[in-house]
Amino acid sequence: MVAAVAATAGGKWQDAPVLAAVAGLIILLTQCLTWFVMVRSYRQLNGAKFVVIGALEKKLPAFAYSEAEWFLLGEGRDWRKYLPLTHVEQWVPLIFATAYVLGFLALTV
Repeated sequence: MVAAVAATAGGKWQDAPVLAAVAGLIILLTQCLTWFVMVRSYRQLNGAKFVVIGALEKKLPAFAYSEAEWFLLGEGRDWRKYLPLTHVEQWVPLIFATAYVLGFLALTV
């Protein structure tokens, strides 16, 4: 990153801090996007696993896991009873990205 900033700045070192901040911002936002997509992928994977577990439980005499637990959690209708962790986790990179952009704007304005 330092080499890219030095090459881009060309001899105008007064621009180097801004270029370094832009490079850092790009890296951080890329990490936030990657985090967001990864959490979304895990949520999709777990959703598919629960479908498979439910299908397997239909062959058993009781639905101890999928239906009983889901019933106790209010079937996800009330966020105070059950809030999926992946929904919470997806807000974290968005909050970081917003903080990074606001911090960048505060430093460059």
